[in-house]
Amino acid sequence: MKEKITANAPTGRSLTTNRNGHKPKAIPPDGTDHPAEDVTSSQPGSLPSPKQGTYTSDGSAQPFSFGEDQNGKRPPITPDAIEQEHGPLVEVNDEKIRFNQPAIAAKFVAEYRIVFDPTINRFRKYDPESGVWKALERADARSLLVAFLKTLADQLDLPGILPLRTNGLLNAVLSIARGMAKMGQPKDDELRIHVSNGVIRFADGKAHLDSFSADDWAIHGCAIAYDENAKCPRFLNDLLKPALPDPDDLDLLQRWLGGVVLGRNDAQRFMLLHGGGQSGKSTVITIVEGIIGGEAVAHLRTSHLNGRFETQFFQRKTLLAAKDVSSDALLKSGAKTIKSLTGGDLIESEQKFGGKTKLFGGFNLVVTSNHRTLLALDDDESAWLRRLLVLEFLTTPNLVKITKLADRLLAEEGAGILAWAVEGAEKLIEELQRGDFVLSAKQKERIQNLVLESRSIQEFIQKGVITEAKADLTGEELHDAYRQFCKARGWMPRSMKSFKIEIGELMVNIHDSHRRNDIARNGQTLRGFKGVALVRAATPATSRKSTAGDQPELPLEVPPSTPRPPAARKTHAVKSKATKS
Repeated sequence: MKEKITANAPTGRSLTTNRNGHKPKAIPPDGTDHPAEDVTSSQPGSLPSPKQGTYTSDGSAQPFSFGEDQNGKRPPITPDAIEQEHGPLVEVNDEKIRFNQPAIAAKFVAEYRIVFDPTINRFRKYDPESGVWKALERADARSLLVAFLKTLADQLDLPGILPLRTNGLLNAVLSIARGMAKMGQPKDDELRIHVSNGVIRFADGKAHLDSFSADDWAIHGCAIAYDENAKCPRFLNDLLKPALPDPDDLDLLQRWLGGVVLGRNDAQRFMLLHGGGQSGKSTVITIVEGIIGGEAVAHLRTSHLNGRFETQFFQRKTLLAAKDVSSDALLKSGAKTIKSLTGGDLIESEQKFGGKTKLFGGFNLVVTSNHRTLLALDDDESAWLRRLLVLEFLTTPNLVKITKLADRLLAEEGAGILAWAVEGAEKLIEELQRGDFVLSAKQKERIQNLVLESRSIQEFIQKGVITEAKADLTGEELHDAYRQFCKARGWMPRSMKSFKIEIGELMVNIHDSHRRNDIARNGQTLRGFKGVALVRAATPATSRKSTAGDQPELPLEVPPSTPRPPAARKTHAVKSKATKS
């Protein structure tokens, strides 16, 4: 009969002794003492060696932390601390090896310094070289656990552990580790930017470079080193200044970019970049994405924002970007969510096979378009006025197209562009102490004009149509006049379909005129409205006032409607019914 060995018996052994009763040989952190088969053939490639962390046994759901003691040193992980909380890692009884899965999970989490991020359903491992908690793919987490069990087998002199590293054991230990390795949260009141050579912190609103810290809980980082003296002459002189000749607009872009590199939107505004083709607006956003890193950016699809799972892709992102969209992109029903995504609202996000999580709407957001993007106001114009920033990019004539201009500028002037953005962050921090972006008169007018253009049909009914008892207008006459109304203001008119849908309710609410089918024109009866007329050109002797009465009328020369040909109209016999007296 084989000798019965248990971890608690006097002749038994646990993590602290091997089968000979001696302390196990320590495995160097660099793994140089590991045999060649340290990594299983099913997981090719080298693995990083375990790192020591701090283990705390407070009975909470967070059994370890990464803080330092008063001397600035991390106390070593001791097997006794883990065994005291969870028991021995391994028990050998009748030559059978039994794993204490919670103890193994606690030891694995502490040594490899990993945490679990439930928002993306992934483990993260701290990288001291970048100061970032990098997400691990599921296969990478399993590979780390395989390597950890190989180290454990060497320490305990138990080669029998190696064939027991089955999928069932790996899945069970990783499942337990999820609950033990809770991820911390950065301090909301601390402003910082992670770059390749440290962390830019802002003391009294001024930037200074500091060392990395795991307690920052950074999950994104800029791959560019910060140099406050670096410059970007080509970025400014060749790309931005020709497109934004107004210095106020260039300054606004710099301050907005400062908020983007900070990774927060305390002003709760989002940026619209309008301009013709090859004006450089999309190139600018590509450069912005390169500065903050692609992992911090999510693609914004306004037509899908009402979908069940669309917002799950925004988890752990800081910038939402929609480039080169159509003029009606913000008229989609899902575009209403933009106000919540940028306004600090708490949004419920649903994940496929992962339940629901909360999403904080503090994103930076940018939309670029070759046309002015109209807004779905929904009688909430004041909210859009508070949210918008609008810049108009000018198309430079005879502009020479440079292939991959964004990549070239990032390679040649990346440090200078980053320094320019950090300078913008300093400006933004200072002005947000007063509450909001400081805008010029032209910038405010640009926002107000976009809001008015977005409600152009209502503006036309209020200012281009008057109440007149014996007059009438057909739908075609109203639409022709509406197009001239928009042209005089430099607006883009809405489609005929949108016009017909909206005009019915507006005519009732503003002029108390209902749509009807008996408007006589050239012997035909057409659809239209009675009791209304168009505002004509004002003259010194006479003028007409619209119902709004707060703006001068513009000339509206409208040709008479052409009646539909008889063949195109369907006539229906209507039988009159005698009413009972």
